[in-house]
Amino acid sequence: MIDPNVRNRESIAEFSNQSLRSMIQVLSTGLKVCHINAQSLSPKLDEIRYLFINSKIDVVCVSETWFSVDSVCCVEGYNVFRCNRTGRVGGGVAIFTRNELHCKLIRKSQAGSDLEYVFVEIRCNNNKIMLGSVFCPHRNIDISPLFSVLDELLYVSPSVIVAGDFNNNVLKSSELTHRMAPLGLFPVNTLTPTHFTKDNSTLLDLFFVSHLSKVLLYDQLPASGFSRHDLIYLTFECRPIYQPSYYSFRDFKNVDRRQLEIDLNNIEWFRIYGILSVDDQISFLQTNINYLYDLHVPLTIKQFRRKNQSWFNNNIKALIRERNIAYKRWKLFRLDELYHAYKVLRNRVISDIREAKKRFYAPKLDPSLAKNELWKNLKDIGVGKQVNEKSVNCDELNKKFTSGTIEGLENSSNVSHLTDYPLNELPSRFYFSAVDEADVLESILAIKSNSVSIDGIHPVFLKAILPYVLKYITHTINTIFMSGTFPSVWKQTKVIPIPKNRDCDDFRPIAILPFLSKAVEKLINMY
Repeated sequence: MIDPNVRNRESIAEFSNQSLRSMIQVLSTGLKVCHINAQSLSPKLDEIRYLFINSKIDVVCVSETWFSVDSVCCVEGYNVFRCNRTGRVGGGVAIFTRNELHCKLIRKSQAGSDLEYVFVEIRCNNNKIMLGSVFCPHRNIDISPLFSVLDELLYVSPSVIVAGDFNNNVLKSSELTHRMAPLGLFPVNTLTPTHFTKDNSTLLDLFFVSHLSKVLLYDQLPASGFSRHDLIYLTFECRPIYQPSYYSFRDFKNVDRRQLEIDLNNIEWFRIYGILSVDDQISFLQTNINYLYDLHVPLTIKQFRRKNQSWFNNNIKALIRERNIAYKRWKLFRLDELYHAYKVLRNRVISDIREAKKRFYAPKLDPSLAKNELWKNLKDIGVGKQVNEKSVNCDELNKKFTSGTIEGLENSSNVSHLTDYPLNELPSRFYFSAVDEADVLESILAIKSNSVSIDGIHPVFLKAILPYVLKYITHTINTIFMSGTFPSVWKQTKVIPIPKNRDCDDFRPIAILPFLSKAVEKLINMY
């Protein structure tokens, strides 16, 4: 017989577990924001990436980034909005937001300003939230410009979250909180210190929110790998709009070559010989090639998955845990020997990370590698990746590209053309001669770019089916040469604007020509 007391205890335990799961579910729904004073972020980005990969954190606010203009600051799965300090070392603020979030840059402090801040707008189902990261280097700086910005943002949206290091110890002075109160912004934490030195503890890192009732969770964690400041975080009641990040690709590895060969042979390629128009011949080739391409190399769409760094091995993770325990022990007892033990472990973590990265990246950055492989490895690391914080109007960009003139050809109407002369006065006439399949094959294989233009023909796929279609391509090219007609569909191209800065005048148009037109150009150069 089962003891009823045991049954009651089990029921109570089960009820507690269900309540706990429900509470966790409630706390996990909302905007999750954290802040850390990094005291120079660049050398600590590896631990930041390790900490936030596959995490549920939506926004990471950072003060004292110490970023320069050329600093690489990418964290996989996050966009970055930053305001660097100019003219002096140190300072700087940044906000890392999950790729899936709908957000945009709203405001940032002017270059050279003592008070540094950056604000973004985050879209939610019901409204939008203005979120900012602030750094005040010392308490004697005038922060009135920040109040003016906050006043404007509160007019746009009633929900505002401000995270930062204000260098004002709230445990001893309530001046900052009193100045924020008229704006309707209130501190989440006024009791627990967030900054620790060997001698004292202060509360410098704060969240100010417009609705304290919407703060579902607040806590802080020691960030022994980053700085003497704790990492503070909260969950704010709202429903952020998430848009999962997807990428598409063509899977050439799983092509059924036997079925592709059958479908190639089923197409009546010989019909091209009965087509007289060059444009119609090109259309016939493109239609059939792209049909086979879409059929056998379909577009595959997958969601981005964040990956842990391969070099971040279990030994480093165990050492980080050991270092964190040593830091907590020092914070509890504040003994010199414990602080020394923590410093030894901290320096060992830094050294082991540096050596592990060196061993991992040395073969990937070997100068003897092929250029395309070397550049791929650099892109995987994050070198060269930039996020435009300001969008450009596409209509303005199109107008700029289409209305521009080529320097030196403004008076092109004065240029004489051969067609202005009577044919009997020309010293000689030029004729193209027919090319054979070997010439066409050589010109196609000489094209190294795999870019796809508006014709939709992928160079890799075309080269794979060349044994079946080479003679028909050769026939079309000879029709072009014999008729002296350049296909009208090749007079259009895909233009990609590459930004140098963020103004229309600073975009560089890159034209991707139709693939077969490039082969024809190479054949023309043979004459």
